[in-house]
Amino acid sequence: MTLGINTFLFCSPFSNNNLTLLPTFKSWGFDCAEIAIEDPSLIDGPTINSAYQDSGLSHIITCGAYGPGRDLRGTPADQQAALDYTKQVLDMMPLYNSTLYCGPLYSAVGHASAYSDDEKERQKDLVSSHLTTLSDYAAERGIRIAMEVLNRFETDFMNSAAQAVEIVERINHSALKIHLDTFHMNIEEKSIPEAIRTAGPHLAHLHASANHRGTPGTGTIPWLDIKKALDDINYRGDIVIESFSTHIATIARACCVWRDPGEPETIARDGLRYLRSIFD
Repeated sequence: MTLGINTFLFCSPFSNNNLTLLPTFKSWGFDCAEIAIEDPSLIDGPTINSAYQDSGLSHIITCGAYGPGRDLRGTPADQQAALDYTKQVLDMMPLYNSTLYCGPLYSAVGHASAYSDDEKERQKDLVSSHLTTLSDYAAERGIRIAMEVLNRFETDFMNSAAQAVEIVERINHSALKIHLDTFHMNIEEKSIPEAIRTAGPHLAHLHASANHRGTPGTGTIPWLDIKKALDDINYRGDIVIESFSTHIATIARACCVWRDPGEPETIARDGLRYLRSIFD
């Protein structure tokens, strides 16, 4: 399994000016990088590709950002904005050979409420229709989409691996997969290893985060059990550190990181060292 790092720990929004992070990540020992594209106008594919090719990293994963105004179950304008944004990023990805798009693309983060069963079904139908369109669009470009499962405080739509499997199997598209995150699973799942086994062959991406959002390996996440579960499903995807720091104020506020977990470089390098001890 390849180990990577998400750029949210170091910058927001990601732009061409942050591409010096790629060789830095490689020098620290990471195999790959996950770039979080909040504003596509700040980057361009050929420039990313040049930096990526020079960095020595094995590949680039692309992470979508879905704040207010980008919502596949929101207002008609929000739905269109989410579709347009996602397609814009998917169009760019082949320019730097990125073949996996991850994130909670089904809804705006923070859209969480109590809905009737009828309304929940209506939203599932609506989101499924949009995800089918985006899966077709991604497949035409050789890209897989991995939709991220979030905790109850960030969404009401998809909080468990079982709910993600329901949507994936409802849509039944080869390009649509599941993205799990140890932080969110720690809140929502009765057993993180069993959630991984539930996702099974649908699992295409895993975010590694401590229960406190800091350095992986310093909290209560059962990493050895996670490794066993990943082996059980023959997982061969990436494991990417997604931690946050108060040094990036906009992300810290969005993710409710009120206590400083440490220097970003220390979180990245210590987290990588720990994950290597488990997964290598």
